[in-house]
Amino acid sequence: MKELVDDRIDKILNNDCDEYLRNSLLYSLLKSGNLSIDQIKENILTILNLGVDTTSFVITRNLLTLSMNVDIQDKLYNILKDKMDIDGKVTKELYKELSYVDNIIRETHRVYPPMPWLIKKSHYDCTIDDHHIPKETMIIINLHNVQNDPKYIDNPDKFIPERWNYDSVESRKGTDKEIIDHLLFNGPFGVGPRMCLGSRAAKLEIKTLLIKLFRKYKIEALPEQDVKFVPSTFFRIEPFPKLKIKLREE
Repeated sequence: MKELVDDRIDKILNNDCDEYLRNSLLYSLLKSGNLSIDQIKENILTILNLGVDTTSFVITRNLLTLSMNVDIQDKLYNILKDKMDIDGKVTKELYKELSYVDNIIRETHRVYPPMPWLIKKSHYDCTIDDHHIPKETMIIINLHNVQNDPKYIDNPDKFIPERWNYDSVESRKGTDKEIIDHLLFNGPFGVGPRMCLGSRAAKLEIKTLLIKLFRKYKIEALPEQDVKFVPSTFFRIEPFPKLKIKLREE
């Protein structure tokens, strides 16, 4: 990966870059002059490396949910077929239009979050639902249970990407159910100034790969497989089911 970054830096410095490279973060950093080349290399490599593990986890979980919900996968395919050719490029404009892919990624995160909980420290005394929490208390937020509690989510056992449509999110505002739309539940990369440095790159990778993959292929889980959801530091799926991949007929 270091060689790849070095190659792209050389191309930019020698004005030998295409439109894609000119629109990249690397190009912006080099042209800004705010960081040295060594600092830029360190930041770009950190972004790329940090995006790998969580990205692979999220992608495999989306493969699983779509392979087990073929009706949703077929709906996604029809949307993609209307928007792009089978080997078409994922442009910036197309990326913005395909919000249904974002809904699928969000719904998959609800069902299979990479981490089952989030640990935070309270910076001041507070009271939540009559529970007093002293300053400096370590708080564990159960990310999975909250997002699958019938009190907050309708039909939690069903995979429904449409629950993340704009109108659905708006309808939850002002109710107890709006908690599931909090940014802490929105994805695996955290929020705020200490969120994952590689989050933007990872999100681009995840969405682009799913678009390209499901535009061209149909993926189904083989029947009669006993799949278990095992909580640990990371949620594991054991065993990961066998999948059948078939080229779509145009």
